[in-house]
Amino acid sequence: MTRAVSRLVEMGLIEVSRVHRDRRHKTIALTEAGVAALVRSKLLVWPQVEAAVRELSQGLSGALPDQIAVIERRLAERPLNERAHSFAGAGLSLRAFSDDLAATFRAINMEWIAAMYRVEQADLDVLDNPRAQIIDPGGAILFVEVQDIGIVGTCALRKSKDRQFELTKMGVLAQARGGKAGEFLLKAAIARAQELGAELLYLLSNRKSAAAIHLYEKLGFVHDAGIMRAFGARYERCDVAMRYPLEASGR
Repeated sequence: MTRAVSRLVEMGLIEVSRVHRDRRHKTIALTEAGVAALVRSKLLVWPQVEAAVRELSQGLSGALPDQIAVIERRLAERPLNERAHSFAGAGLSLRAFSDDLAATFRAINMEWIAAMYRVEQADLDVLDNPRAQIIDPGGAILFVEVQDIGIVGTCALRKSKDRQFELTKMGVLAQARGGKAGEFLLKAAIARAQELGAELLYLLSNRKSAAAIHLYEKLGFVHDAGIMRAFGARYERCDVAMRYPLEASGR
C-alpha cells in the first residue's frame, strides 16, 4: 500500500497530508488531476473491465474453489487486461435527437470549438437552432452514450441539397476521448447518411483538428479539392475538405 501511494503521489494523482496527532496517520486525497483521471477511467476503462469480467465468469458452476480454479486457469491463458482491451467501445449506444437534447448538442460542440477556434456565426446558427437547421430540412443528429455515465458525444448530418449531406458538429467531451466513442459515432453517422439516401457525404475541418482528421481518414474519408471549392467558404477556419466515397461502399 505504501509503495502504491508513493507512486500515485509521484504521478500527481493524490496528495498526502498529516493532520492528526498520531504522525503515523496519513490522510490521502485525490488531486484535481486525480479526480479527472477517475472520471476518465469511469468513462473509458470500467465498462471494458466489466465486460471482460462477465466474459471471464461465463459458465461457472459448482463449488467456489472449483470456480476460482477455472478463473485462474482462464486468466493464465489470457490476462484480464488483454480481455478488457478486446472490449474497447463496450457500453456505447446511440441516441437520436430530441428537443430536450438540444442543450447537450450545443454544450458538447461549444467545448471543442471554443477551446480550439473562434466561435463563428455559422456555428451559432446551427447550435442555437438544431431542429430548424438540421432536423426539419431532412438531416439527423446522433448522440453516443456511455452506459451508466450518459451522453459523451454528438454529430450531425446537415442536408445541403437533395441527397447531399455535410457531416458536421462532431464532438466528444474531452474527458471521454480515447475510448472509441468518436469512432463509434462516426461509423453510425456514415451508416445513417446511407440510410438517408446520400449520394454525397462531405465534411469541412481545419488542420488543427489533427486527431479528428486522422479518424476521418481511417474510416475512409478522402481529401477533395472540389469539396473545398464548393463548400469551403462556409467557415472562416476551413482549410480541410473531405468526401466519403459512397460509391465504394455500395451506393
